[in-house]
Amino acid sequence: GTPVNFRLMPGKQCFSGPAYSFLSTSQLKTGWSLSLESLFYINENGLVCQEEWRDVPDFFGIYKASNLGRIKSLDRYVTSIKGVKRFFKGIMLKQTIGDKGYLQVGLCSVDLAYTIQTHLVISECFFEHKPTTKRNLVVDHKRNECRKNNSVFNLQIITGRENVNKDSRSKYTNF
Repeated sequence: GTPVNFRLMPGKQCFSGPAYSFLSTSQLKTGWSLSLESLFYINENGLVCQEEWRDVPDFFGIYKASNLGRIKSLDRYVTSIKGVKRFFKGIMLKQTIGDKGYLQVGLCSVDLAYTIQTHLVISECFFEHKPTTKRNLVVDHKRNECRKNNSVFNLQIITGRENVNKDSRSKYTNF
């Protein structure tokens, strides 16, 4: 279900999810999902862990994705066609809900720009999974009702057949 707020340490807010909890010192001030500050979470063994960031393939030095499903741009200089160098401050990217109910994000570089579902970016960064029709492997949300939860804890790589079977079973078990 929805995260539950509770106090863990003085001055730190904790959000409890299905298998982990999030901690941040500035959640109440800035909103945890858009803060550039790395989050801390409590894993299934009760250990406090820090959010891990990895480069997004095809966008090295421009974007990083986290194991908690967030994507940020990095501070960088960009030279325009006219040769003017301009500084861009890194930001946490806002994610929007696409047609199928999955979160998506817009990524762009000098010669590449597109909108992609967030769970595909996370799977590429953390599972080294490149979507292809040849291998028939797909990225699956373990809990189908949590399509907006793109943390590595809620994602898995399975075959298309397994995904279809799982989806048909969940239609009858989720009331």
